[in-house]
Amino acid sequence: MEAIIALIIVIGIVSWLNNAVNNVKEKQRLKKEIEKERQEVIKEKDLIEKEKKNTIELKKDIENLKKDITQNSPWLAEKLADCYTIYDIQKENYLKNKSHPAYKASEIVAEVKEEKRKLLKDNRMLNYQLKLLCDSFPFVENFIQEDLDNYRDAIEYINQPEVKDEYETVSKYLTPDEYKKLSSTEKYQLALERYLNRKNKSLWLIGISYERYVGYLYETRGYNVEYTGALQGIMDEGCDLIAEDPKEKLIIQCKYWRKERVIHENVVLQLYGTMVLKKLDSNKTVKGLLITSTTLSENAKRIANALDIKVVENVNFDKTYPCIKCNINKGTKEKIYHLPFDQQYDRIKIDLKKGEKYVETVAEGEEKGFRRAKKHYYES
Repeated sequence: MEAIIALIIVIGIVSWLNNAVNNVKEKQRLKKEIEKERQEVIKEKDLIEKEKKNTIELKKDIENLKKDITQNSPWLAEKLADCYTIYDIQKENYLKNKSHPAYKASEIVAEVKEEKRKLLKDNRMLNYQLKLLCDSFPFVENFIQEDLDNYRDAIEYINQPEVKDEYETVSKYLTPDEYKKLSSTEKYQLALERYLNRKNKSLWLIGISYERYVGYLYETRGYNVEYTGALQGIMDEGCDLIAEDPKEKLIIQCKYWRKERVIHENVVLQLYGTMVLKKLDSNKTVKGLLITSTTLSENAKRIANALDIKVVENVNFDKTYPCIKCNINKGTKEKIYHLPFDQQYDRIKIDLKKGEKYVETVAEGEEKGFRRAKKHYYES
């Protein structure tokens, strides 16, 4: 009996020892796996840090290339494209070699890298060529800065349709409720104020407003002014205004540009060409006049002086000038005022000698006996 008990005890001890050994082995196995995972994490962190450093260095190289004075070199375009390609190769390798490889993503990167390289090179080359053109022919910059919306605005302005009803003339500036509830004086004054203070004006419309201001200055000096820039749009041939008095005809080009922009000789030469054409068709003394909010280059000034074109620089736009045109109809003798958003506005000429005038407010115009025209056209 004692022998059986001893045997059971020995078997129990052996079993316990076996389990203990197995537990130790399992712990060692788990420890090795954890260590392996830890090493992989460290390795992946190292790859990420290396990628970050490579990216930073690549960005520095690209910025240095962009600042290089030899930017018109095809070699540089090739070099810049190579930099981006290297960056894509690094991304491709990283996706393949990380602990959980993204083979599909790496294939996509590999597919697009060559196409991207070619596009980058072509884009950089075009930029270099454009810069070379601008450096060689400064006036090219004028065309680059033109917004296609400007041409669209010019075409739409010239081809405005006739409005269908009275409200449509001010529908862009008044709600239907405002139009119904406000008096005639109040609603047209409110529409005018909103028109003048509206945001997001295109450069073309801003330019037209400047031309109108210059036209106002000459009409109040007794000149008969034709607003060719507003009426002919992009086909004005460099002549925005024609101002006449009994003795002379002024061919006026207006440029309302930012102060940092400079007018080059191409503007002067275009104005001179138009001035010569007008001389051929007139018995009056014809003069060219360039009025701008900015300045001319030295070469442009020299050419203007040689061609006898008067230049007036730094003419600011007084946006508070009285812009309501009070006109007397030649046939009916009716006294009618016109607001800047009326399509016929730029066709209306103001002759101070006949009692016509500019006024600041609708109320002022009505007090002087002028009324709103019965039929209007609107400005889009």
